[in-house]
Amino acid sequence: MYERNTDPWSNINDIQRIYSSDDVTAADRLACPEIDRLMDIKEKADAFLELCEDDEFEDDLADEYEEEMLEELEECGFWDDESEELDEEAWEYALNVQMRKLKIGSETVAEIERIIDYEFANEYLLRQAFTCDEYAKENGCRGNLAELAFVGESVIGPVFSRLLTEHYMSVDIENSSSPFSSSINTEKLEEIRDRYTSSEYIEQRCNEIGLVKYLRKTADDKVRTDDIIKALIGAIAIDCRHDSVICEKAIDEIMGIHFSTEDEEDDKDSFDILNTWCMENYGELPKYKVFRTENGYYGKVTGFGFGGAANAVSRSKARSAAAKAALKNIKELN
Repeated sequence: MYERNTDPWSNINDIQRIYSSDDVTAADRLACPEIDRLMDIKEKADAFLELCEDDEFEDDLADEYEEEMLEELEECGFWDDESEELDEEAWEYALNVQMRKLKIGSETVAEIERIIDYEFANEYLLRQAFTCDEYAKENGCRGNLAELAFVGESVIGPVFSRLLTEHYMSVDIENSSSPFSSSINTEKLEEIRDRYTSSEYIEQRCNEIGLVKYLRKTADDKVRTDDIIKALIGAIAIDCRHDSVICEKAIDEIMGIHFSTEDEEDDKDSFDILNTWCMENYGELPKYKVFRTENGYYGKVTGFGFGGAANAVSRSKARSAAAKAALKNIKELN
């Protein structure tokens, strides 16, 4: 998984998801006004009982302050008039309801992070990326996925342009008249860009990697499936503080971007050949990993008892080169 920078979100995920008062963090209170209200009630109730037990705090001013606190607590809906104590059971139940609405369980978080190969420093961003508008309104959440989708869409464009540039274009420093050139024409470049950034493709990709089932929505929520991936990319961008390397890797892998890299020997992309072979023999695709290096990228493919790795100048070329190495290994094994 990517290395995360935890500085801005220090310890925000270090909580036990048991849904009790001990698990409530400042971030919980900020994210949900009702949780903030419930915790405020608990703090006032504890302060009131401590005040009542303080023998030294007895004068007219103290009595007046005590009466004001009691009046507030009696109106909160969780105060037992007979015992003059907080109804802990009713209060705890109300808090549990709100906490369950707010949090994504640790198992679900782990599932999503495995799918996208990114570990969030601030899991609340991950939760928001799957929270629809009406659900947010009904459950007292201040934000929803729309804001993150806006950020994600603004991040995708520049990163995609960079991926295209690295794969198809080059700079010849010895060519003084036109040093920058592309291996394919502009019309083809636009076609590739439009395909990967279209709502139809992103929606299809979202369904392929199984993100739709994690949506937190009501019957009244109408959400565009492509906004899920955009929101998730926006959440990652904010979580990593717009680290260009992390954003590039996230967009490349989550969106399933691969530019054709035809082999000089057989005019086919080894990436496609290996994928077809694995589907025919194992019923699933191999696992690819691409890492940025000082001089380009290092691609690696694993699984099914064989492997392959290679260096290249772009992510797609690194994947294709790794696939070619894997195909060679398969041939030798057979």
